[in-house]
Amino acid sequence: FKDLIEKNNDYTTNFLEIDNMISDDQILQNVENYNEFIKKHQKSFFEVDDDFLPISTYDYELKSENFKTSNGETVETRFFSDYFNSNAGNYCKGFDSDLLLIENGGDYDFEQQYNSVKARSFKSNQELVDWYVNSLKCYKEPFKYSETKIIKFSDGNKLAIKVLSTLKEDEKIIHPMGLATKSFKMLKLISSSQFLFQNEVQLKNFETNENSLFEISKKLLTRSFWENFKHPEKRENVDYYDFSKTHPVGIGLEFLALNSKNNGDIKTLREFIYTIINSGSTNFNASLHLSRNLKLVEKFKYMFGEIVMKKCNAELDLIKIMRDSVGNNTLLTLKKENIKTLENILTVDDID
Repeated sequence: FKDLIEKNNDYTTNFLEIDNMISDDQILQNVENYNEFIKKHQKSFFEVDDDFLPISTYDYELKSENFKTSNGETVETRFFSDYFNSNAGNYCKGFDSDLLLIENGGDYDFEQQYNSVKARSFKSNQELVDWYVNSLKCYKEPFKYSETKIIKFSDGNKLAIKVLSTLKEDEKIIHPMGLATKSFKMLKLISSSQFLFQNEVQLKNFETNENSLFEISKKLLTRSFWENFKHPEKRENVDYYDFSKTHPVGIGLEFLALNSKNNGDIKTLREFIYTIINSGSTNFNASLHLSRNLKLVEKFKYMFGEIVMKKCNAELDLIKIMRDSVGNNTLLTLKKENIKTLENILTVDDID
């Protein structure tokens, strides 16, 4: 596979030209017979023929999706013509004005209908989708995303241990697994998972710089910032500064699109990063001028502070429920004695 990629090093960015100049018309001709289309592509890319076992043995079934038209009708199709990738596994897809991609025909008006875009891995709302699409055209600022989530067992364990460590021996709480809470985060448009690196050293350096940005609030949200921070949801006698040190928020490399060179263009920035990776760079701080451009992030300090504050408030509300719900027979009650560390488990009494 590595040899094939080296031979076709632009494959992932230029599919049509690499794969035998497949045109839109040829793709549309295979809308119904998509198995033939997929296998033709596989044979071309992997340089095999029909006798290759996976080709001769397996067929494929593409999942269909439902999209809303501008006048509220629902169209079911296996194909889409808008694709926006934000963070590898997170992506949006929908339709634009290419009516030929609509399965089974029909005269549907999808021109500029970004209301039809679906947001994967997020509980979609129109504000998120609008920011997503508009940011890919011209990036201006990050997006504050929130959703209600159900606490899983492992996350509940962490919070329960944190709370129990502050209680007296006989005090109790309930295990938060299954409770609902609010989750807050900053959405990122560019991350390491969107690129193919030449080696591990290069990847690790990229991730080191990236992780510093993901936790940039640790540097920006000082104690004096919190003393002067004003927000209607800010609570009295809450140490937001201390909370911010263990619950940082940040931004992705997309902030570099804000400099005068990129002028908000995410595509130009991604192409520049791609070029730097191909140059063999192992110092992305220098190659991308990260430290020099950090001043562009400072204007989002208040936004970072707002998210940290909301995270803290949500956790405090949850802890209150954990303490107030003791005695409810349907919930698991915990005390300090329920905490077992690995050291406790491995410790055995000496035998004379």
